[in-house]
Amino acid sequence: MVWTDQAEELKSNALSISALVVTVNNESAQALAVQAQIEVRSVVNRAEAARVLYKAPYLARNKQIDASHGDWVRPLLSEDLRLAEALGNYQERERAKKAHAQACHNQNLLECEREREAACAAAATDEARDLIMEEYSRNVRDLGPRPEVEQAKGQRVSEDWDWDVTDIHLLARAFPSAVEIKVRRSVVKELLDAGVKVVGINARKVTKSSVILAKTRVIEVDT
Repeated sequence: MVWTDQAEELKSNALSISALVVTVNNESAQALAVQAQIEVRSVVNRAEAARVLYKAPYLARNKQIDASHGDWVRPLLSEDLRLAEALGNYQERERAKKAHAQACHNQNLLECEREREAACAAAATDEARDLIMEEYSRNVRDLGPRPEVEQAKGQRVSEDWDWDVTDIHLLARAFPSAVEIKVRRSVVKELLDAGVKVVGINARKVTKSSVILAKTRVIEVDT
């Protein structure tokens, strides 16, 4: 948006009138301050009306784009989720099988090591110990490499957490940083107006002055 000269003049005039108000300590100063507030608030409201008016077509277009995109990718996202779940379940089963195979492999390595140590301890010469070491190396090679989970080209497998909240209040008490708490100011105001003592806040009565404006006209801008 580019503000027109007329809009800039309205803003400048409102600020000039507002600048005349230094303090409010009598009825004359109050009247001047109210008039200044009317001018300032009027320009603010007109500028907001302009923002809403000129932004509306873009918002509508953005909604159309998002809706079209959502409809188009929805079946793809559904398939992506289905495939991810199927692959995740397969990898979980494979990891369980490989974990068992690795445990057996480690146990076999341990038994080979124990046999090597016992044989070396019983060997009478260095030559005998060398032969034992050669046999141990062959036995380890025969066991093959440590079993690993196979992954397809382009696949990346990692572990994650799948969880649900069962008691958000308990979670908030134990780990406050894990929960986002937002105050509903309108509800707090209703409680205070009803005379309820609201714990967890500091509240005090304040006096606010507002003004009554005529129907808002839109400030003209260049887009």
